[in-house]
Amino acid sequence: MDITCNNRIISDSNVCNSVDDIKINNVQQIRDLGVIVDSKLKFTAHIAKIVSTAKQRTALLYRAFLTREQKFLIIAYKSYILPLVEYCSPIWSPNSVGDILLLESVQRSFTKRIPGLENMSYDARLKALNMITLERRRLHFDLIFCFKLLKGLIGGVPENYGLVLSTRKSRGNSFKLVINNPRIDARKYFFSSRICEPWNSLPDSVVLLNNVNSFKCQLFNIDFNKFLLFKSCT
Repeated sequence: MDITCNNRIISDSNVCNSVDDIKINNVQQIRDLGVIVDSKLKFTAHIAKIVSTAKQRTALLYRAFLTREQKFLIIAYKSYILPLVEYCSPIWSPNSVGDILLLESVQRSFTKRIPGLENMSYDARLKALNMITLERRRLHFDLIFCFKLLKGLIGGVPENYGLVLSTRKSRGNSFKLVINNPRIDARKYFFSSRICEPWNSLPDSVVLLNNVNSFKCQLFNIDFNKFLLFKSCT
């Protein structure tokens, strides 16, 4: 961000910030609780980092395991690779096509190396393995996090996370969220904004559940295609 002062443009890199006369260094990006965020509140660097590490682990997995049985490879994938690319995803879940495709390339490349599936399309490989796309998994995590917030299973009230329940009686479920229309992308794609439409699309039979595991299971039976880039995998 640039600051205009006396008709001069001053780059934010030249602005000195301090607390109690202690200078705070300006940085382009920082890691907090394992998530990298840059000065523009974007997570592109974080996504690039975890994709690179995940692909290294994929290569290591195929070198370290002698077996090529699907069952054991999938167990290893879910144990050593998936947690890496899904950690804290409600915070950094991407909106750009490039970042979504980059993340999906981790699972795409892994499944393509499974014997017997090399010549199948990505969609066909997922169906054969009874798996869903990483993009849909991130949407599930968003919805599960929202469910826990609205059911009081996480400390703090929903408003502290930017979620506001609608008081209007209209068609849809009994826990509809108020949809805001932020003007800047940093807010538009933030969790509390992007989750509203998918959550409001859920039926009452799902949002009224009190058990998290039951809620998770029901998500696999719902068509979320209009919210996803990879629409063929449901």
